[in-house]
Amino acid sequence: ASVRSVQLRNNSIGSEGIIALAHALQTSTHLTALEQIDLHDNSVGSSGMQALAHAFGASPHLASLTDLNFDSCGLDDASVQALAAALQQGTHLSALTRICISRNVQ
Repeated sequence: ASVRSVQLRNNSIGSEGIIALAHALQTSTHLTALEQIDLHDNSVGSSGMQALAHAFGASPHLASLTDLNFDSCGLDDASVQALAAALQQGTHLSALTRICISRNVQ
């Protein structure tokens, strides 16, 4: 069975944990059916989003992603710029239909 959803909301995960998750997203071949990543209310921050954005742009096996939730993740302008760049470059993210970046006031 393939993983369809990663639900990590409200877990106090910091940037180091997010960077490790990004590495797993980029390298794991067991995530080809992954549709949703929910990191609501974790401290993703700028370095975490840079790593995630790189994974999103570089990983063709993430092509099934439809939903990303970064609500209340401590994102700043640089974080959102990294995400936007990954979306512009990421032909692998063509199934994406929802991105939540609400409540990221610094």
